[in-house]
Amino acid sequence: MCSKRIYGRIFEANLANIDVELMYDYYSDSLVSYADDNWSDSYHHEFQYLIEQDTSNMSYGLISQFVKWICSIEVPTKMSEGIAKCFTEVKDSYYLNFNYTPTLQILYGIDDEKVLHIHNRVVHERSEIILGHAVGKPPSNLDLGYGDVRLDEAYDLITQYYATTHKSTASVIAKNQAFFTSPDKYN
Repeated sequence: MCSKRIYGRIFEANLANIDVELMYDYYSDSLVSYADDNWSDSYHHEFQYLIEQDTSNMSYGLISQFVKWICSIEVPTKMSEGIAKCFTEVKDSYYLNFNYTPTLQILYGIDDEKVLHIHNRVVHERSEIILGHAVGKPPSNLDLGYGDVRLDEAYDLITQYYATTHKSTASVIAKNQAFFTSPDKYN
């Protein structure tokens, strides 16, 4: 269980560690000079399109696939006698759940209103979850050669990626403040 939490933290932290310079270098062949004899209008948008595809796949695509994966998880319905006894004794407690599944409700018989899924709960493939990292914007030390409108637009896409994948812990806590101050009155 501890290793799952560590891997989850590593995964979320690395959502913020995309190598923007490497991405720019990788697609730099599509930054054809405006003065090139073979110039085409498609060159004006190709670089940004490629960056947008990557950032979209790393944000919306990843979250969508993660939700689909969670939907595929079969929550066990039987537990050991020792665990069953433990949960019988604490059935009236309130639970702060970082898991996206209804494991507490299905396996342990905990009432829905006693469980706060702090990052939301996956009910179906369109469920919206909170998944992300603590960094709100790209590193400020990037030297990406600004001035070319294509680079500027690509940087805006990178900035949008960081905003999309940012998990604001403070706003999640504020939204659920009632649970922390008085869980018995939550919901």
